[in-house]
Amino acid sequence: MGPYVFEGRIPLNADWLVSRFLPWRTKYAGLKPHNAELDDPAINIYPLRLEAIRQWREGLVPLWNPYIFCGMPLLADNASFPLDPLNVLAILFGMPDGYALSILAQLVLTGWGAYLFLRSLGVSGLGSFVGASVWMLNGTFAVWLEYGFWIGAVCWVPWALWLYERSRERWGFAAFGGFILGLSFLGGQLQIALYVLTFAAGYAIVDGIVCRRARAPLLFLGLAVLTSAAQVLPTIELAARSPRPPQRYTETNALKPVELLSFLAPDIFGDPVHGYVGAQLVGISFVGRHGGYVGLLPLVSSLAALRRRDWRRLYFAAVGFGTVAFLLLLNTAFQKWLVGVLPGFGTVHARRMIIFFVMGASCLCGFGWDALDPRRTAKVLCLLALCPIVILVLIVAGYTSALSPMAALRALGVLILASVLLRFLGRASLGEDEPPAAGVRLCAGALALLVGFDLYLGGWDYNPFCDRRLVYPESEALAWLKANHPLARVSGAEPRNADPWKGDILPPDTGLVYRLFDVRGKESLYPRAYGALMEEIDGRGIPFLVSVHLWTGAHRSPVMDQLAVEFVVSGNELNLPALREVHRSDLIVYRNVQALPRWGVRYPLSDGAEEAPVTEGQSRLLHYGATDVILRIHGWPESDNGRRLRLLVAETFAPGWRSFVNGNEAPIAFRERTLQRIVLAEDGELRMAYEPRCFRYGLALSLLALWAAVGLTWLAGGSTCTLPAVSPAVR
Repeated sequence: MGPYVFEGRIPLNADWLVSRFLPWRTKYAGLKPHNAELDDPAINIYPLRLEAIRQWREGLVPLWNPYIFCGMPLLADNASFPLDPLNVLAILFGMPDGYALSILAQLVLTGWGAYLFLRSLGVSGLGSFVGASVWMLNGTFAVWLEYGFWIGAVCWVPWALWLYERSRERWGFAAFGGFILGLSFLGGQLQIALYVLTFAAGYAIVDGIVCRRARAPLLFLGLAVLTSAAQVLPTIELAARSPRPPQRYTETNALKPVELLSFLAPDIFGDPVHGYVGAQLVGISFVGRHGGYVGLLPLVSSLAALRRRDWRRLYFAAVGFGTVAFLLLLNTAFQKWLVGVLPGFGTVHARRMIIFFVMGASCLCGFGWDALDPRRTAKVLCLLALCPIVILVLIVAGYTSALSPMAALRALGVLILASVLLRFLGRASLGEDEPPAAGVRLCAGALALLVGFDLYLGGWDYNPFCDRRLVYPESEALAWLKANHPLARVSGAEPRNADPWKGDILPPDTGLVYRLFDVRGKESLYPRAYGALMEEIDGRGIPFLVSVHLWTGAHRSPVMDQLAVEFVVSGNELNLPALREVHRSDLIVYRNVQALPRWGVRYPLSDGAEEAPVTEGQSRLLHYGATDVILRIHGWPESDNGRRLRLLVAETFAPGWRSFVNGNEAPIAFRERTLQRIVLAEDGELRMAYEPRCFRYGLALSLLALWAAVGLTWLAGGSTCTLPAVSPAVR
C-alpha cells in the first residue's frame, strides 16, 4: 500500500479498464495496464461497493441495486458488503479514498491481530512479528488485495482467536470473540468466511476437548453464527435462485504437483506483469492459483515448529499442510468420488482452501522461529538452494523454457542472504526477547526484515496502483444520458466478435458508477430466470454464468422493448429499424422508439393467454428511490370483460418486493417470471417497496448477538475461568 500512502495512487486496475473499453479507450488507447489479468476489481467490485456507500451516505439501507439486471438485491450479492464495519472509512472520506483506506485498514488489522494472537500463545516478540508479517503479506493476500473480500474475511479471525485465548482468564471474552469472528461474514465473501469460521471453530473445539471446557467454545461459535445472520440469510436466499453449474470448477480445483514450485518462488511460471513462461505446465492464470506463498524462511520455520509437539502446533500443521495434501489428492479419482457424494462440491472453487495453509503456516512459523537452530537451519537453506540452482542450470542448458530464471534467481538470493545471517547468529536463540549481544539483535532483526521484504516484493510487483484520475473518468455521452434522461434504461450493443465474458463497450457493471440503469450486469449471484431470458434474447448460445453482454442483433428482440430499454450505446453505426441516433461524441447514443415505459402498460390478467399490451393507463412518477417507488395512477378502469388489469413494472422480481394501492396491499402476479406485474383494482397512489424479511430476521439475530456479546463480557466482569488441571505442555 506504499504507492497509496506516499503517492496517493489507488489500488485498482482502472488503467486496464480505460485502455481496453469504450467510451474511455479512444482517449487512453496508448496506456499500458500494469496487470492486464485482473478484471473484477474495476468492473465489478468497486462499482458495487461504490453503490453501497452512496446509499449509506444518502441515508438509505443498501438493500436493492436498481442499476444492473433491471434491478437485483444489493446487500445479498456477496460482493458489495454494505454491512462491513470498515465501510465507515468510505462513508467519511468518500470514494476512491475510502476504497483504498479500507484495504489498508484490513492489512493493519490482520497483521496487528495476528501479532497479539501469537503473543498470547507464548511466542516471542520477534517470532510474533514474523508470523504476523506472513499473515499480512502472504502471496494469497497479494493476489487478491484489490478484491477486498479475501482480507475482509480473514482480518477478523486473529482478533477473535486472541479474545478466545483471553477467555481463559475471563470467560466473557469468548462471547465477544465470537461476535468479532462473525464480522468475517459482513466484510468477506461467503465461501472465504466459511473457511475462516471452520479454522476458528476447529481451534475452539480442539481446545474445548483438550482443556475440558465447553462454555467458551459454545459461546464463541454461537455468537459468530448469530452475528453473520444479517448478511448470510439474504445471500442464501439469492444463491438459491442463481445459476451455479454443478461441475463449474472440477477442472481447476486440483493443485498440480508441479505447482509446489510456486511455494518456493511465486512467479516461477511467470506472471501477468512480466509475461507467462510456464502456462502450459499449470494451465491456469496467476490469480486462479490463489497464491499460497508464505516465504522461504517461514516455510522452513513452520516445519521446525513441529520439533516440539503440542495440540496447537499439531492443529495448525494438520490444517495447513493437510489442505495442500487434499488439493493434491483432487488430481486423482478422489475428486470424482467426492462430487458424487457432495454434488455441490463442483460449484465452489476448492483452491480457495489455500487460505487454510496460509493461516496455519503463519501461526506455525511464529512457533518455529523461536525453535530455530541457526546453524542447522542455515544448512537446510543451503540444501534448499539446490532447487533454484537446478532450475537455472536446466534453463541455461535449454532443457526447459517454462520456468522463470528471474524468479529462481530471486529465491536463490533470499536463501543465500538468510543463510549468511543465520551463520552470523551462531547458536543464539531467535526466540529470546533480549538477545545478549547487539550483533545478534541486529542479525535477528535483519532476518525478520528479510522475510517481510521478500513477501512485500511479490505484492509490489503484482498489484496495480493507478492515478486517481483514471478511476472512472468523465464521458461526454454518458454525462448527456444522465443529464437528459436520468431514469431511462440503457444497454450496450457489442460487436458479434466481442469478448463474451468482458465485452467491448461500457462493460457491466461500469454504468452503475455513472448511475445509468443498465439492462446488463455482472454478478456471481443473480436470478436464474433473468439469465435464461437474456440468453434467449442474445441467441448466440453463450451461457451467461456471471455476466450478461448483448451483441447488436439482440436489440431486435421485442423483449428489449418490454424491458424498457430506451437507449442503446455503441461505438459503431447501428442499422436497426427501431433505433434513432440522438447523440454522438465518445459514444453513439440511439433511442429505441418502440421501448415501453418502465411503469404504466396495462396487461389483461389471465392465465395461459398470450400477453399483449392494451391501452395505457395514466401513471405519474411521484418518487423514485433505490428501494421504493411511488406512482399516481388514474384512468385505470377495469377491462371490457370485467377482469382487473395489471401494471407491468420493468423491474426484476425478488422476494421482498411489495406493492400498495392507497395503503392496501396489491398482489404481485406471476412471481415465477422475471418482471413484476401488479394487480390494480382502483386508481390512486401506488407504492412499491423492497422489504425483504430475510434481512429483517437476520438483522434481529445480529443485533441480538451484539447485545449478548456486550452483556456477557460485562457480566463476566471480574470473574475468572478456572480450568481443569492440564499439563503445561498441552496448555
